[in-house]
Amino acid sequence: MSDKTSAGLEISHAPFAKPPLHIPNAAGLPYKTELVEMRDPEGQTIKWNFWHAPDDDRAPHNHPWDFVSQIIHGGYTERRFVVIHKEGSDEVELRVSEHTYKAGDVNRLTRDVFHLVTAVVPGTVTRMVCEKAAPGNEWGYLDPKTGSYSKAAPDPSFIDRLKANNRFMK
Repeated sequence: MSDKTSAGLEISHAPFAKPPLHIPNAAGLPYKTELVEMRDPEGQTIKWNFWHAPDDDRAPHNHPWDFVSQIIHGGYTERRFVVIHKEGSDEVELRVSEHTYKAGDVNRLTRDVFHLVTAVVPGTVTRMVCEKAAPGNEWGYLDPKTGSYSKAAPDPSFIDRLKANNRFMK
């Protein structure tokens, strides 16, 4: 048996070695399903997201890495929040914008931008290429009223909600 397809492409079982994860929202229902295609030793990750609902809406969040997300099917609307620190002052200005992406579009996001997916077309699928995480792999939330940042704290109920949606984890 060959390790290559008839087109000469390598065959790898690695993307299917672990089942996809159904990620729960605050209500305990899966709002997206993630399938990791690849994690390399340099820190890059490629994953597929199957969206069922908008982001868990606690607050706009950032990621500890820059990423590029290609919309394969469907689409979504995202609200972005960029914090501008005023020179010589403790004051901050928030720049808020809304972007709608559809199949074929590419969404690029840097780790210093906060966002929230606010609407999802049923059946939306995205392929996300994440660069190496920043030191400390820190996520955080933005208070859109004040512009203040808070480091993401572990949610004590998250693992139980994750297990409830992913029977193989029990």
